[in-house]
Amino acid sequence: MAEFRHRILAVMLAVLFTSYYAGNTLCEHVHYVDNVMVVHSHPFGGSGHTHTSAGMQALTMFNATLIYTLTEAAAMAVATTVAMVLTVAATVSVTTRYKGSVSLRAPPVIG
Repeated sequence: MAEFRHRILAVMLAVLFTSYYAGNTLCEHVHYVDNVMVVHSHPFGGSGHTHTSAGMQALTMFNATLIYTLTEAAAMAVATTVAMVLTVAATVSVTTRYKGSVSLRAPPVIG
């Protein structure tokens, strides 16, 4: 039963993410607030709709938070990958340099 709930939750989250991504990509539009152009998107409303100041701030903060979070996650993934590659390269370089003079194998047992 728990596995079924996890699958339903996974499908619901996938649908939520896909609809949000599609809404941000396909429904982008512009508003002018105090002579400042504000670009945002949401999947409802026609060309003549308006937002309150609080609504505009909420949309802007939500979209900015999502974008910054994804950017930070991507930067962290790249930094981790680079660190892993550099660590492996340094380890391989050190072990090949001393391979002929240092043996990490135990001596044979005479029995």
